[in-house]
Amino acid sequence: MSEIKTVLCPVDFSPVSEVELNLATQLCERFGARMILLHNIDDVPPVYLANAWMYSETHMYPEEEQEARASRLLGTMLEKFSKSIKCEGRITFGRLEDSILQLAGQFSADLIVMGTHGPSSAEHVSCTDRVLAESPCPVLTTRETASVLPDLGSGASLQTVVLPMDLSEHSLHALEYALSLMDMLPFTLHLLHVEAPLALEDLRALAHSLHFQEERRHRTSASLDRLKPLVPTKYLSHVKFEVRMGSVVDEIVAYAQSVSATLIVMGAHPKNVLDRLIFGVNSQGVLHRSPCPVWLVPRKEAHSGPWVTLSPGRDHAIGPLT
Repeated sequence: MSEIKTVLCPVDFSPVSEVELNLATQLCERFGARMILLHNIDDVPPVYLANAWMYSETHMYPEEEQEARASRLLGTMLEKFSKSIKCEGRITFGRLEDSILQLAGQFSADLIVMGTHGPSSAEHVSCTDRVLAESPCPVLTTRETASVLPDLGSGASLQTVVLPMDLSEHSLHALEYALSLMDMLPFTLHLLHVEAPLALEDLRALAHSLHFQEERRHRTSASLDRLKPLVPTKYLSHVKFEVRMGSVVDEIVAYAQSVSATLIVMGAHPKNVLDRLIFGVNSQGVLHRSPCPVWLVPRKEAHSGPWVTLSPGRDHAIGPLT
C-alpha cells in the first residue's frame, strides 16, 4: 500500500457529513495527510434527497448565491480543523460523482472518505456506487447510523477489523492492503470466509445419512487451510480466522455485529456495470447494511495520465488553510 498523503472528503452539509468528516480528520491526523474538502453544486436534485428541504436548502438561490453560501460553510468547516492538518476546500459544479473523480485524479488522492445516503436500485444509481465503480483509489464509506471509529492514536487500544475473503485476486489485494494498514493503525484483523450453503442435491444425498455435520466440518477445515497460509508470520498474532456458511452479505454483516467490528475492509470486484451498480454485488450489499464504516479497496489499474480534466472555470478553491 502506498502511503496515505491526500484524503478527499466530499461534503453536502447533511448530518452524514459530520460523520465522514470525523473519519477523514482521524485518518489525516494519524497519517499526516492533507485534507481536500469538496462541496459540489448540482443542477439536478439527487434521488436520495426525499425531503424537499434537503435540496432547497442549498439550491433555492441563484448559482452565485449558492457558491457564496457554500464558501461560507466550507470556510467554517476549515476553521475547525487542527492546525496540524493541511487542508483546503473546493467548490465544483455539475454531477457530484464526476467532480469527485475529477478531483481524485487532479490531487492524486490516496483515499476518498464519503457518506452514503442509500443503495442503488433499478430506478437510480447512488453517487457512492458510481464512485466505487471508477475510483482510482480506495474509498472509505459510512452511513449516518454507522458507528464511528474510536481513537486511532498511537496509544489507543486494539480495535476489530473484519476482512471478508473469497480468495479471489481482489480479496487478496484487499488483504495485502489491510496488512499494511496494521503497520499504522492499532487493530486485530478477522479474516472471514463465507461458504455457500449446501446445494439441494447435496442435501438430498445427505438426508438419509449422518454425514451432514461431517461435510460441514470438512468444508470449514478446508477453507481454514486455505486462509492461514495467506498471512505472513509476523502478523499472525493479530489475525483471527473464521469460516461461516450461508448468504455472503448476511453472514458478513452478522459477524461484524457479533465481534463489534469498528471497520470492514473489502476488495471491490470489477463486474459489469449492471451487476456492480444496480443489482448489487457483495461489496455494495455490505456497504449499505454495515453497522460500521466500510473501506473498499479496488484493484488499482495503471493510468498513463490524469484521471480526467476539470472544466475551465468550474473549480473554485477555498483556502488553502494550514
